[in-house]
Amino acid sequence: MSDFKQIPSSDIQTQFDEIYSKVLRTIKTKEIQVSNLVTIATSAMTIVQKYPTLTGTEKKNLVIDIIQKIIDDTNLLPEDQKQTAFLFIRFTLPSLIDTIISVYNREIDLKKIGQGCVSCLKRR
Repeated sequence: MSDFKQIPSSDIQTQFDEIYSKVLRTIKTKEIQVSNLVTIATSAMTIVQKYPTLTGTEKKNLVIDIIQKIIDDTNLLPEDQKQTAFLFIRFTLPSLIDTIISVYNREIDLKKIGQGCVSCLKRR
């Protein structure tokens, strides 16, 4: 679990609730799989970006907490996938968010990476 919930601010809680509701509305199915969490996280990131008063760390923690709350408080994810989802949230989601932000900020050039991969495939 991230540190977002530890930030004492009713304003942030209000924003959390508002963003959580918006993210839930982006989920168009009655059931999700662990594989859907990346899409849900990117939707949450898009929504959170519209809140300029939040810091980058607050936005990241907010996205993590929203995904956690979706798993904890809804029946969207089957019970047998919850442990896998918790592992994803704890070990993968934070670095995934950082990577997506780095790509967005052009700190990682996917074209260069992709060109390197294609040249490796051509050699075989």
